[in-house]
Amino acid sequence: MALVLSHEEQEQLDALKAWWRANGRLLIVAVSAALVFSLGWNGWQWWRSEQVQAAGQAFEAIDQALEKQAWAEARAAWERLKAVPWVGKAQAAYAALAIADQAAAKNAAAEAIPVVREAGTLGVDDDAVQPLLAFTLAELHLAQGEYDAAAKALPQAVPAPYQPRLWALKGDIALAQGEAQQAVSHYDKALAEVRGDPSWQMVLRAKREQAAIASDPVKEPTQ
Repeated sequence: MALVLSHEEQEQLDALKAWWRANGRLLIVAVSAALVFSLGWNGWQWWRSEQVQAAGQAFEAIDQALEKQAWAEARAAWERLKAVPWVGKAQAAYAALAIADQAAAKNAAAEAIPVVREAGTLGVDDDAVQPLLAFTLAELHLAQGEYDAAAKALPQAVPAPYQPRLWALKGDIALAQGEAQQAVSHYDKALAEVRGDPSWQMVLRAKREQAAIASDPVKEPTQ
């Protein structure tokens, strides 16, 4: 049955039809865009939450493996962490440092070297972690007696706060290679860069004294 409209109602309907013909497509696009944005934002939030959860699970698996000194399990969990989108690479960089710390403490430096080396190639945009990865890799090689590899692992330049550690590691490597005079020079440079850290200064002075004695066995330790 046809709908019977008054003349005024028909005019209003005709005006509405005309407006819709002129603006309806734009309205649909606007509503669709708003809906897509809302769904997209909620989807992004959900996806991000999923990635954070996956990264947390992988990190926990690494911790559990390290407690058991199960290096292969730790490496496998680290690989899973590295593969997590959005957060995985950054978290993997710090996880590599944790693996190295435990491996060094258990005289298993060789287990951590591949992980730390790869972590340094992930391209993590973090001025703090990149020097730490390089230093850690050098220390692991040094612990293995791989002096050339240790020297090669050191970065050419680092931000100012990391200068003392860079020079100290150069001193450690030089001393291990029997270049005691060179080690003294490196330790002096490290001491010159240290600011406001008495404990670190004490360590560096002890290292320098050891190198000085090695370079001149007759020399008496300074008081």
